[in-house]
Amino acid sequence: LNYSGIFTFQSQFDKGFKLPDEETVVSRFMAPGYLIVAVGLDYKPLDFLSVFFSPTTGKFTFVLDDDLSNQGAFGVDPGENVNAEFGALLRIEFEKEVITNVRVNSRLVLFNNYTDSDASNRKNTDVDWLTGINMPINKFLTASIGLHLLYDHDILITRTETVDGVEVTRTGPITQFMQQFGLGLTYNF
Repeated sequence: LNYSGIFTFQSQFDKGFKLPDEETVVSRFMAPGYLIVAVGLDYKPLDFLSVFFSPTTGKFTFVLDDDLSNQGAFGVDPGENVNAEFGALLRIEFEKEVITNVRVNSRLVLFNNYTDSDASNRKNTDVDWLTGINMPINKFLTASIGLHLLYDHDILITRTETVDGVEVTRTGPITQFMQQFGLGLTYNF
């Protein structure tokens, strides 16, 4: 059991578009940008498992694009550039070779905001779960498979659904999934 801290920053380098429309920008560098600062305890019961808990975590969401900020994108209030939250964070990390040459790494991050201005939202937990499987195919090829699950009650997503033959547009939080498959070429000099 160790005292520990976390400082993480995430953003992207280039514009993101609402495909198939390649004109509508939905994200860009620092829109969003995420900063997490936490102090807590890190428990490592096994070589391949780490559990970090912080009852004092600052989570900051930056949207420095005025158009996206005015829309209230990524959980900021419309017209604002920063959404600051204070709460508890739990991070569980697992990394192990589960069978010969097959390595699984998984990171689950849960965050609960103590200070949400809407008291009913204080029971909501943000979920960020990333899992990857990496395996060599042969001496030159490596394959990787990944799954990323994301849920943040503050992020409102507009989607169109067909209900009883009628298209209905809804806006609200939703669980987001991303899958990836990678094939790599490896050569040792």
